[in-house]
Amino acid sequence: MGRPSIAEEIYDNESKINFGVPGSVRSLDDVTHNPALESSIQLFESDPSTKEQQRRIEVREWLVFICIVILAMMDSFNATVLIPALPLTRYSIQDLANTFAEPLASTFWVNTVYLLFGASSQLYFAMMSEVFNHGPVWIIAVVLATIGTGICSGSMSLAELIVGRIIQGIGGGGAMSLCYVMMTGTASKAMHSRYSCYILLTRMCGGILGPVIGGLFLDNADWRWAFHFNFLFCALGLLAIPFAVDLRALKYIPMHKLRTLDWTGATMAFLGLAIILVGLSCGGSSYHWGDWQTMIPIALVWEEIISVEDDGYDSSGVLSAWVCGQ
Repeated sequence: MGRPSIAEEIYDNESKINFGVPGSVRSLDDVTHNPALESSIQLFESDPSTKEQQRRIEVREWLVFICIVILAMMDSFNATVLIPALPLTRYSIQDLANTFAEPLASTFWVNTVYLLFGASSQLYFAMMSEVFNHGPVWIIAVVLATIGTGICSGSMSLAELIVGRIIQGIGGGGAMSLCYVMMTGTASKAMHSRYSCYILLTRMCGGILGPVIGGLFLDNADWRWAFHFNFLFCALGLLAIPFAVDLRALKYIPMHKLRTLDWTGATMAFLGLAIILVGLSCGGSSYHWGDWQTMIPIALVWEEIISVEDDGYDSSGVLSAWVCGQ
């Protein structure tokens, strides 16, 4: 009798398991009424509703998308933030050449090494994510970018700044490669083109923001403040990634996959980029284009391309088939 409780109205149609004393069990004297004998605990057998599962998926997709936006902007920001500090002018004492008393050609390597190691590390981080899981590799990349940023902000010589930019480039490139990998694993195939457009748009905004912020700090403070500003991206990435992805590594490393990935091809790609950059950077500045210091690196790259084309070998490639949408 009486109106049923709210819990009964909502959950009466759900499948339940009752834990407790059946109603047929009575007290010893068969007279005393003990309410505890009639109590029970009901556990629901059914899985979360489709709407609840969809809500959880949407929340995870948004968290991953936020991480992608932050890290994609961080990488493009780092690639362009020091451009205003490179030109050598007699009216400025804040540019890198005057700060470290180094030739202008030497300061160009500050940006060159970042782009070189950023592009090369993408191959290695994409392959490591296939072996060790995406979450740990992604957070390691952001940690490396943070360490490199700290070295750059406290550098007292051009050599220290270049070392910091190398570490920063490795972390930034690795984080950027995992952005595309996580996009592929999280979003549906119908959304890949839209997400790729968002990533490119974010990188464009970061590339524009870099020279603007760098120029403002160069005019009003010091070029080191450009790296202090970059800590904002690093902190946001380190805070957001643990909520978006699983940071647990695989218990067992698949050694067969570790052996079949194209580590040799990634290494040759890195060496080829490094050698040709040395030749192109020295040509016309430190040496003439006809000097052997310029011609030999370029010739070595052509030799590497020809040898790779003629010498075929089996490999599963850098990325697995599902990353490429197959």
